[in-house]
Amino acid sequence: FFWFMAQAWRVARAAARLPGAVGVAGTSALAAVVVVFVLTLFDPHLTLRGTADLFFPLLALSLVRESAEPAA
Repeated sequence: FFWFMAQAWRVARAAARLPGAVGVAGTSALAAVVVVFVLTLFDPHLTLRGTADLFFPLLALSLVRESAEPAA
């Protein structure tokens, strides 16, 4: 769990620094990483179900890179 949190923090932090929609998704994923980590320290049952369902799509969105060319 701690390894996963460290990797998710690293990826989300890097994505949060990017401009545009990817940066917004990265910032959301970074906030989710912090929330999941802090709440899991207190009670893992709070975060294991619903939060994980929202957390993984946020991570996936933060891994997308914007293309240099606009879509046609």
